[in-house]
Amino acid sequence: MTLTDIAKKNIRKNLKDYYLYVNSMIISILIFFTFKSLQYNQNLLDSLGTVDKVESALNAASFVLILFAAVFIFYSNAFFTRKRKKEIGLYALFGMPKERIAVLLFFENLIIGSIALFIGIIGGIFLSKLFTMIILKLMGVKVIVGLSFSLRALIFTSVLFLIITLISSVQSYRLIYRFSLSELFQADRKGERVLFPSVIKSVLGVLLISIGYWLVLDSDATALGLTGGAKILVCVISLIVGTYLFLSTTVLFFLQILKKEKGTYYRGSNLISISQILYRIKSNVVMLTIITILSTFTLFAMSTSYNLYYQTNKISDEQFPVSYVIKGNEETKNEIKNLINSYPQHKVLYELKMEYLSVKADVSKIGRVPEWFQTILISEKTFKNMLDARDIHMDLKLDNNDAIAFYDGNLDVHADPYTNKNVKIIDNGENLKIKAYKSFTLLNQGQYFFPLVVSNDFYSSVEKEIPASTAFLFKIKNQKDSESLSEKIDARMLEKTLSEEPYLYSNFFNGYQKLKETYGLLIFLSGFLGLVFLLATGSMIFFKQLTEANADQDRFVIMTKLGMKPKDLRKSIRLQILLVFLLPLVIAILHSAVLINALSNFIGMSATIPFLTSVCAYVAIYFGYYVLTVQNYLKILQQRRN
Repeated sequence: MTLTDIAKKNIRKNLKDYYLYVNSMIISILIFFTFKSLQYNQNLLDSLGTVDKVESALNAASFVLILFAAVFIFYSNAFFTRKRKKEIGLYALFGMPKERIAVLLFFENLIIGSIALFIGIIGGIFLSKLFTMIILKLMGVKVIVGLSFSLRALIFTSVLFLIITLISSVQSYRLIYRFSLSELFQADRKGERVLFPSVIKSVLGVLLISIGYWLVLDSDATALGLTGGAKILVCVISLIVGTYLFLSTTVLFFLQILKKEKGTYYRGSNLISISQILYRIKSNVVMLTIITILSTFTLFAMSTSYNLYYQTNKISDEQFPVSYVIKGNEETKNEIKNLINSYPQHKVLYELKMEYLSVKADVSKIGRVPEWFQTILISEKTFKNMLDARDIHMDLKLDNNDAIAFYDGNLDVHADPYTNKNVKIIDNGENLKIKAYKSFTLLNQGQYFFPLVVSNDFYSSVEKEIPASTAFLFKIKNQKDSESLSEKIDARMLEKTLSEEPYLYSNFFNGYQKLKETYGLLIFLSGFLGLVFLLATGSMIFFKQLTEANADQDRFVIMTKLGMKPKDLRKSIRLQILLVFLLPLVIAILHSAVLINALSNFIGMSATIPFLTSVCAYVAIYFGYYVLTVQNYLKILQQRRN
């Protein structure tokens, strides 16, 4: 019998142990191949207005998926290799050299990897159409989607996962050479390094988590004198190290206290359950910490992207307060108005004539407005008319050289980046001082102009040097459904306005559509990457608990012989596994809740509903892994008793 035959036989014999591992590999390959297919799908890219964003986002997602799939496969392969140490020890006992054992494991990994690769790519070919439809739906793009196949995606995926399979085989080879024959037969007695509780480490863990929360929630960005990237780095390190110390010490202290409560400890099966839970947590601290951090990242990313998508209407209304901003004369206005009137569902809510001055200005002292932006001055009188049209009431009194600046899309909605900054008007040599900053958008964002409201006197003095320009503002009903109308106005206006220098034209629907495309892409990527992360973290617990189930078979057999009822045994096992699943989940939800709360305060949008929705979806799938783990754990023990 050749090594290939032995490898095939081993796979058939251990198929029940490998099926979740293979399934997780298949899903990873399927999603990776789908991302690559989307990235190389030229028809999809041509239909989107944010092509560069889509390509770069899919590339970044693919890179993250490569790293995570590799780590996950290596981790899982290490557990399976350790689980089979007795089998490997038998091969060595019967005289098979370690080199041939390593080749045997390589053949097994190659066969399993090839099966997963074949199924994953076949599934990806058919599901790429579904994924394309999902991403187009989320991005609000109406395109007929057909079945497509990307040879580049096939080659990239095949080569990548072949490399991962080769590296995992080398990993198995190294594990074999690290152990002697006696150690291979005593593999079940060896676990991860056992940790012991420490008062100092326990206090330090709670302190580090508290510092991390403090840094996150410090809206003034002055905690410990840290700002920007340094603050984020310290916060992340504090949460990771604090989580590790909390799991390795504080939780163990709590369990030690339970052991001292004699009335609780000796009640029913609590003696067995608490002792086993104590052991499980001690021997799985590193794994639980990794799962906690990954779950935190997943929940935060899913909640953030869903919140942005959920708030698209609110964001678009704030960033694009006017349906159309059009530079032109009365003839232009009448032409546009006639187009709007041809769509009864888009009744004009208000129209406004806005006179402004397009000036050359030195904005270098502001530090956030590019020099090539068009600076436009609006008189106090015109500004009041604009506020009246939008039903905004404001007391306003400007001195001659005072100006007002407006919200420009800054993520930190509480920041004031303009007040007391100076702007020099080059055309007349006058200096303007920004007296006030208003936290609403005056004109639509993203059009490369910098609007300032100035006093009527200052406006009149500049107007003597520079002739005024005229723009017309239109606000219509149902502007989020104005695609057809907007396309016609685009066709009429872009040619006219782009031929003028400087031009001024803005369309609400175009900005709204770009937001939908951007946030739709984010929720698509975070959703599927979150699913992969969840499958991987759930599988890590699943693999480790089943490994421990095989190691603990003899112990549980002894317990039943000593009189422990099967019902109590099952209850004890469910409780032990529940705590292993529950600990990282609860801490991750707490971490992500703090992060989401800080982000909500920062950008000025509530994320309660998106966060709770993401948590519910995550917990539902996570609970499925718990049920699956308990069922398989009990099945292994049942096989031993039989």
